[in-house]
Amino acid sequence: SSSALELLGEEELDMAGHALWALQAQPTAQAELLRALTARCPAALQAALEAAYAVGLATAELDAGREVLRQLDASPLWRFDAGDDHHIDVRAEPQIDAIRMRARLEPGDI
Repeated sequence: SSSALELLGEEELDMAGHALWALQAQPTAQAELLRALTARCPAALQAALEAAYAVGLATAELDAGREVLRQLDASPLWRFDAGDDHHIDVRAEPQIDAIRMRARLEPGDI
């Protein structure tokens, strides 16, 4: 009996293996893209878009992600998130030892 390598050749077999991997990875990439879109984190969204492109997600999904990324990059606003779910005290000046004000930023504040 002939092997798949003998029947198709090495390049075609590699391409078939990649296509199978992409099909298996698409649901995970799609979920990551949705999470990144919801979180609105530019770094996570960029990584999710790269993964989505690599596995061949639909153009509409890629376009939606690119549009949100473009909006985030163009926005002069930023969202506080230190990653540890703690607040940060607002200071009178941009120095670590400056006087603390009565205000503070909670995770997610814009």
